[in-house]
Amino acid sequence: MAYQSEAALEQQFIEQLNKQEYSTVDIPDYDALVENFKVQFEAFNAPKLDTPITDKEWERIFNLMLGKSVFQSAKILRDKFVLEREDGTKVYLSFFDQDHTKNIFQVTHQTTVVGKYVNRYDVTILVNGLPLIQVELKRRGIDIREAVNQVMRYKKHSYNGLYHFIQLFIVSNGVDTKYFANSDRDLMYSLAFFWTDFNNIRITNLKDFSISFLARDHIIKMLTRYTILNDTDKILMVMRPYQVYAVEALIRQATLTNRNAYIWHTTGAGKTLTSFKTAQILAANPNIKKVIFLVDRKDLDSQTTEEFNKFEAGSVDVTDRTDILVRQMKDKNRQLIVTTMQKMANAVKRPQYEKVMDAYRDEKVVFIIDECHRSQFGDIKSCCSKPLLRFARSFAVYTAAVNGSHYAMYRLAKELPKGDLIKRNSDAAVEWFARSAEGGNPYAQYMLGKLYLAGKEIPRDEEKAAYWLTQSAEQGNQYAQYLLNHLEENRPPSAMLAVTRLLHHMSWVFRDNSVPKSRPGGIQIDRKRLKKLQGKRIALGHKPDDHEQQWPDLTM
Repeated sequence: MAYQSEAALEQQFIEQLNKQEYSTVDIPDYDALVENFKVQFEAFNAPKLDTPITDKEWERIFNLMLGKSVFQSAKILRDKFVLEREDGTKVYLSFFDQDHTKNIFQVTHQTTVVGKYVNRYDVTILVNGLPLIQVELKRRGIDIREAVNQVMRYKKHSYNGLYHFIQLFIVSNGVDTKYFANSDRDLMYSLAFFWTDFNNIRITNLKDFSISFLARDHIIKMLTRYTILNDTDKILMVMRPYQVYAVEALIRQATLTNRNAYIWHTTGAGKTLTSFKTAQILAANPNIKKVIFLVDRKDLDSQTTEEFNKFEAGSVDVTDRTDILVRQMKDKNRQLIVTTMQKMANAVKRPQYEKVMDAYRDEKVVFIIDECHRSQFGDIKSCCSKPLLRFARSFAVYTAAVNGSHYAMYRLAKELPKGDLIKRNSDAAVEWFARSAEGGNPYAQYMLGKLYLAGKEIPRDEEKAAYWLTQSAEQGNQYAQYLLNHLEENRPPSAMLAVTRLLHHMSWVFRDNSVPKSRPGGIQIDRKRLKKLQGKRIALGHKPDDHEQQWPDLTM
């Protein structure tokens, strides 16, 4: 391996950041850092400011910002700041934006800071003038643990003032690169993580790490979404790569589809953080009406309550009162609800709550089930999952149908006459069968053809029956083809034919003095043919009595 000095590595790193649209700024000392912050902060908030910020107003801003812990600074960073101006007006200012295009990205290096000792920092990344990411480098061959130890020394000696706003540290020797969250406590090397790609391949080279992790859109996500404020322990936490990718995948699934999904984590891998962060992000989506996080009562009474309250204080209702849950459902401003499956099951099945729960039937609602491997099997399934599943499925099927899924339309049409998932409505069932059939679903076409042939829910129309059966048969539906071949047998008998059949049967009564054996009504199918069709169905994975394709479950 060729020798590369720390200075050369530092310069190479800054050049790479320049290519990623970070502008280099010269900040030799802390006073220069403060002056640069004033300029960038004012430029970032310029659309909200009619006049420049005065010295007295800057004093108010710094009184808010300085002298706080790392955790308190992280909270200030994420909140809007109300500045009372000298003319008595108030203006809401912010320190950064979730939209990376609206932020100002800078990089500086070799800033000298005087504390207990004089320290000189390698590379600092600034967003809107605030130092949010600190990078410590070592030359190739030096263990990056040395860089972590150096960060810990700097924290004790000179990380004060605006440096309390640092959210993430990055350490690298060019070959190995890790990241970890800032903290008021001693830093632990075990909480420094390698970044990976989606396939869990480590990205260790500093240049590759910069391209992936420090891409402006991604680093803003890491700062706004995936750096977590633990309210219980008063610390910052940053998510591991697999957690980030899991959350991103869940968000895509919930917002872009009407299908379900699951995430599997090993014990101790941070499943609760992953799922709760997903819930928080989805709850902030204006297109999602409610996010309901479901846990088992046994878990909620123990460690889960503590875990949830770490990420959002007071988020969990630990009572057994269903009426509290119903009030939360009625509250339009309550986007995220954490409750037990037992209470949700009660809310769904009790008649007095039907009106409240029914109001969400045509809304986008996301259910997140914690420990679903336990909640979907065993005793809990028999006690509460059935009514809850019916409730969730009714949302899912209706929402997917309204959004244009022809398969969901077909499912909805099948459920409407039953009244199990959705209020019984035969007329609506016919309408949804028709919409699904027009969308090209062969099984809906088959069902619509049968309805026109039967003439019960809708007036009998042999021509329309033949049309829809033909459409279905052309897509390979053998049952539709059979009905087409036997349309004559399904015509209602004429009056003369009925009289003739009656006299025929009466003749057998008089002849044998016994009641004739009744012939089965409806369509007669050859036994060998029927056995062959049943064999095909079983081979395809269908139930022996099911002529319809089994579509995957549709959920939020």
